[in-house]
Amino acid sequence: MADFFKDISRELLVIQYGNAEGDDLDLLVVSPKAPYHQQVRLGALDVTILPVRLAVHLAAHKDILISTPLSQGSLVHSDGSTFDLLLRELQSSRPRHSIVSHHLSQSTQCRQNAEQLLRLAEQELSAASAEIYCHSLAWYLSYFVAAKMYVNEKEEVLTFDDLLASPYGTELTKIRCNAKVYGKGERAITVKALKALFERVDRMLIDASG
Repeated sequence: MADFFKDISRELLVIQYGNAEGDDLDLLVVSPKAPYHQQVRLGALDVTILPVRLAVHLAAHKDILISTPLSQGSLVHSDGSTFDLLLRELQSSRPRHSIVSHHLSQSTQCRQNAEQLLRLAEQELSAASAEIYCHSLAWYLSYFVAAKMYVNEKEEVLTFDDLLASPYGTELTKIRCNAKVYGKGERAITVKALKALFERVDRMLIDASG
């Protein structure tokens, strides 16, 4: 963790967001060295690392992965221009159908990731894999809900708090709670329970689409 803080000055942007009084600390890092989107766990730090081009793309599509830290986070480090660039993209006008399509595509990708992780869990189950699986399910649900809200609501930019306040917020909170307790080894993990979680989210979103 110390090495990470030594290197912060080399990054373009570092933002702290989420509940600062919680067990974990969320950081968004926009890095000139990142080849792709990465989620890294460093002790109590939960770090999202994005390459610049992807960060700009996500901001332009008001993606909930980046909208929350940009809208509600606290600057830890900035190169002086990247934050302003991303904020301009986030606040820029874009066809609503493009934003909805982006979030639906992201939801589908997260579902595929969760499906693959479930197949791997059937072969080898661990606390780490169960935690990542639950995070994928949470994003599958989050992106779908965001797409639905961008269709129906007038908000120009949604944040994760908006999703939690939606009718799907309770289920989303439960999935994120599962990720935390599985990751800490505080609950027994079974493939049956993971499958049931997947099926419940699937049914919920099928009903919402009907």
